[in-house]
Amino acid sequence: MKSNIKNIFIFKNRGLGDAILGLSSVAWLKSIYPYAKVVYGVPHWVHPLFTEVKTLCDEIIPLKLEGISDFFDFYKFFNERRFDLILELHQTGRSKIFFNTFGRLIQTKYFYHNHHIKNDKENFILDQGVTKPNIQRDLDGVYSAIKYIEGSVELPIPYYLQWLPQVSIEPRNPNGDIVLGVVATRQAKMWPLEYYAILLGMIKNKGFSKKILIPVSNEPKDRVIQEALIKIGLPANAEFVQCSLRELPENIKNASIYIGNDTGLKHLCASFGMDTYTFFGPEEPLEWHPYDPKKHRYFFLEKMPCRTRQGGFCGESHCTNHFCLKEIKPDYVLSELHPSIWT
Repeated sequence: MKSNIKNIFIFKNRGLGDAILGLSSVAWLKSIYPYAKVVYGVPHWVHPLFTEVKTLCDEIIPLKLEGISDFFDFYKFFNERRFDLILELHQTGRSKIFFNTFGRLIQTKYFYHNHHIKNDKENFILDQGVTKPNIQRDLDGVYSAIKYIEGSVELPIPYYLQWLPQVSIEPRNPNGDIVLGVVATRQAKMWPLEYYAILLGMIKNKGFSKKILIPVSNEPKDRVIQEALIKIGLPANAEFVQCSLRELPENIKNASIYIGNDTGLKHLCASFGMDTYTFFGPEEPLEWHPYDPKKHRYFFLEKMPCRTRQGGFCGESHCTNHFCLKEIKPDYVLSELHPSIWT
């Protein structure tokens, strides 16, 4: 497609998983504008993850929008790079303030998608406010912006399962190891630690002898989890991987399977091509598991009465009952794992 769009900035100033899922929109953009340079912005603390891997982005830059000086640095960056188009995949309060303040000075087309807005008369996003898989929501926003810019050009609506995020690191030689995702952003999203120990024992009894990698950070909450698992007891082939975000891809790249909570680690493993098994409790999989369930299976109890918020969502950080995850028993999980794991 012929276009004057040659230099694009697309960004998602949210979490680790969000940054990985946003790569799908970059891939679609590159298919529409194959000769354009696409620069992807991610939160500054997430950026180290992408320094040692390859993606379809021409460049990935760190974003820091925490203070006045950060905003002015951001403005200076835009002024120097002279982008033809700016796309925000999920508008945040800070970025909204920035573009409302400096938008006219930048003099660049800026489009955003904020799925929390149900009816936005000033916007034209496809299915604005409709709950969808995260990747599809991003694609809807980018598609709508490009459709608006290009006018009469016919563009098929991108389908999320055809644009899954891809991250590569070489050499990668899948060896059957398991990545265990025991950490989560809040306790309410964590499958019970004792269940992991029971499940690993069951897998070992099936004859599994490969490594079980358990990534943890140096943060106090991760150390607490590590100490708790050590106290509970783990098989000899389980080992903790304590490393920085920059080092994480290298440490898990050869694993074949992910089993664990719904976290950024899960999305990274999926982007490497691993099979995944994910535990969902307070949140339904619709938005945060935008994958083919045949390869990326999940465990989720429907119609829990404690999910009282719109869309069947629970926003609690800590839950004492935790029925939504406690009722997903290790023996049931074992029965759902593909037999090839231990053969």
